[in-house]
Amino acid sequence: MSVRLALVACLDERRSVHTVTFKRAVALFEQCCSQREGDVVTIKLFNDNADADTAAQVAADIGKWRPHAVIGHFASAAAAAAAPAYAALDIPLLLPAATARHLTRNATTYRICDHDDTYAQAIERFCRRHDLRLDEIHHDGSVHGRSVADALRNQAAVADLGRRCILFSGNFRRSVEFMAECGGKGRTLLLTDDALAPEIIAPARAYGGDVFVIGLVPKPQGQDAEALRKAYRVAYGGEPGCYFWETIAAMQVAVQARGANLQAKAWSTVLGELRFDDERECAPGSSAAYRVTPAGAFEECDL
Repeated sequence: MSVRLALVACLDERRSVHTVTFKRAVALFEQCCSQREGDVVTIKLFNDNADADTAAQVAADIGKWRPHAVIGHFASAAAAAAAPAYAALDIPLLLPAATARHLTRNATTYRICDHDDTYAQAIERFCRRHDLRLDEIHHDGSVHGRSVADALRNQAAVADLGRRCILFSGNFRRSVEFMAECGGKGRTLLLTDDALAPEIIAPARAYGGDVFVIGLVPKPQGQDAEALRKAYRVAYGGEPGCYFWETIAAMQVAVQARGANLQAKAWSTVLGELRFDDERECAPGSSAAYRVTPAGAFEECDL
């Protein structure tokens, strides 16, 4: 059987630090995983520029192609704009990285990663464990940025005492700009998942205080994951970046389902067995915390 997958993200490497990882995930999936049980997988890439207006137009174009599934729209704003179009056509949309809580209210939207309510709970746990008082919550105005900020404000108070800290929720570029704008004050800064990339280390070291990044870091497992990790090291060196494993898992689910009911069973993926609940969430609980060290590295912290 031929399976058509539409893969959609910001394809401009100048606009997103994660574009390279997305493209590598697609390339290695085609190399290592695309043919299972006689299926022929056809992948078509679409560029939404992580922008709502562009995503809405791209969704219309994708609808005309009629894929078995759409995978991507990594920015929550883009996913929110596109999801209703897929629901109207009964096309599944699998989200590897868009975390805004409301997205899966669209009837054909399924999420591989955690949503922002769960993510905010992880941030709260981190603050309590490390005796941090979350004094200020800032965001970049994006759907994702506001969603994380709102979820945190809806949580119980993090702490009445402890070291004062600031949280900034936003995309990578705005996270870097925020550090430049408020650096030098020595206050501990927490950044959110889009900032989890090696490129954040240099501006974090220049910030003038401790910088932590709370990211979404899944735990790959199984033979497919090991084969992909080896192939990645051979092709590119190092370890796969942010959202690589979620993208692979979403493609695996889509190929196995072949347009069937995604809630009907558990799906075998590089992240283990994934099952969508009644709200079309997997809820993997994959948050992890890292400190940017003075030596210029990520050091994992207890969460």
